[in-house]
Amino acid sequence: VENVNYVYPPIPMLGRTATFLPTTRARSIMVLKEPAPVAWWSFAIKPGAPGLIARTSNHGFLILAFDFSK
Repeated sequence: VENVNYVYPPIPMLGRTATFLPTTRARSIMVLKEPAPVAWWSFAIKPGAPGLIARTSNHGFLILAFDFSK
């Protein structure tokens, strides 16, 4: 089984984290409190974003699955 990183960044770090994840070449689950703020980096968490393989909402949280291992 390969590792999956779990990331729950504080709001001021959301943009930095979303744009850093591709450089890790890893699989990650990122959890954000909803509503997710719209900012310059929001392209990285929209459906169809590079590396984003799943996106769902649950109990006030946005859960994003990324795979940059390929």
